[in-house]
Amino acid sequence: MASEVARRALEALRLRLEATARGVFADRMFVHCALGINSGNPSAEIAGGFVKRRDTQGADV
Repeated sequence: MASEVARRALEALRLRLEATARGVFADRMFVHCALGINSGNPSAEIAGGFVKRRDTQGADV
């Protein structure tokens, strides 16, 4: 009984940790892309997915 409770608590902790890690990674990617786009670097805009594929031919790289 106690081992089952401990197993469930550990699984809940693992799930919370995974969700937190995903959120932190998403925040980091958002900031990384925003900083690149705000720098005026066309390559960063392309990497950030804010330029359509057909528009990449005109970018200064």
